[in-house]
Amino acid sequence: ALGGPIHILNRLQTKIDATWPGTKLAISEYGNGGDNHIAGAIAEADNLGIFGAQGVFQASFWPTSPSYPFILAGFKMYRDFDGNLGSFGDISLSSVSSDPSLVSTYVSHDSQRTNRYVLVAINRSITVQDVAFKGLGISGAARLYRVEGTQTTPVFVGETFARLNTWVVTLPALSVTTIEILDGQATGSDPTAPLAVEDALRRPQNTRIAKVRLTDLLANDSSPAGLPLSIAGVGGATPPGATVEIIGNFVVST
Repeated sequence: ALGGPIHILNRLQTKIDATWPGTKLAISEYGNGGDNHIAGAIAEADNLGIFGAQGVFQASFWPTSPSYPFILAGFKMYRDFDGNLGSFGDISLSSVSSDPSLVSTYVSHDSQRTNRYVLVAINRSITVQDVAFKGLGISGAARLYRVEGTQTTPVFVGETFARLNTWVVTLPALSVTTIEILDGQATGSDPTAPLAVEDALRRPQNTRIAKVRLTDLLANDSSPAGLPLSIAGVGGATPPGATVEIIGNFVVST
């Protein structure tokens, strides 16, 4: 017994590189079972995340039964999580879990939409897990999709504003959650954003102001603490689209 992870994919690729440099690794057949149980979706999502993180060139799922809805659910978390062919990014980012026996997360970046990041977070434990992230300083609109229990189709579970380095997401027991984050794109739930009240701003009362222009901030707008706000240009005049400073510890760009 090795007494720890066997790192089989890395070991195989190292052997290939030593003899046939540039040759990629393929897995001709694989399967984990769990065709009709959430465990199958969890295992498949884990497989796909590992294959991407380890640079596997190709892998072929080999079904052992005529119906495998939970295996397909695992695929959907990477290839159709939003019902509109929403997919994992094409660049895999390295990630490490503090306790992979409970939670694993696979992270990707989209080379075509450079502000788009997709994470797949797996809770393989039988209890709820609160998961924090660090090391990737992005923030913006985060949309969450999930399979758990008897679900075999990803379900949209909400949108929120996420600063990834300080964000904590709650993962239900035995679940797979896909998180799509658009860096720099605001959503209506940033708790630190100024509030708009009913005025000529044409924003509903108590909605968050994501981007601010000189004409957007009026005398009756306020900070989350209820303090009046004023607006001033940084470094003199403020032409359209320039950076502005909102007095009250809010700095935004339009």
